[in-house]
Amino acid sequence: MRHSYMWAGFLVLISAVPAQAQGQAPFGVTMGSQISKYPTCEKTELAGWYKCDSLPRSHAGFEFYSIQAHPKIGVCFVKGVGNDIKRDARGVMTRAAIKKLAEQIEQTYGPHDRTRDELSSRSTLKNPEDWMAAVEKDERTFSYDWTRGNYPNDIDSIHVFARATSGETGYAVVEFYFKNDKQCDDELDKEAF
Repeated sequence: MRHSYMWAGFLVLISAVPAQAQGQAPFGVTMGSQISKYPTCEKTELAGWYKCDSLPRSHAGFEFYSIQAHPKIGVCFVKGVGNDIKRDARGVMTRAAIKKLAEQIEQTYGPHDRTRDELSSRSTLKNPEDWMAAVEKDERTFSYDWTRGNYPNDIDSIHVFARATSGETGYAVVEFYFKNDKQCDDELDKEAF
């Protein structure tokens, strides 16, 4: 009987712990952690950048991940790169995937503060069937952004946006910038010269 009271007390304590302390960090990656904590990550040609096949909390919608880290500062940025969405010239399925990701992110980080669906004024790709081609040529921006800082898990900003590999194929990208991102960039810049 005594053990059941202890167990009930333990469950109450666990449920009272904030989500941040329960490991709700993006993809299970925490600010300042050492890159060695993520064994599938391999160094890229760019200093401080790593490509990862999986992370502690991988998401089925992502093909791979990128992490930026510095030896003294630890992890300062994590990005998920989505699976290709083919035969989507109008961007309908890509936009739906991005909206779904934004809704999932809102459950932890609250509402986004900006949505963009903008076509450059210089673009000639104005027809609905040119939507993905405009993304491919960096003439269209489609994103949900969290930019006000003070988010859980030491997150400074979040960006979910569309990218394209062709005028028919798009994918979602999500970027999480930790509060130490500027410090990390500064350290990596110092070492580059």
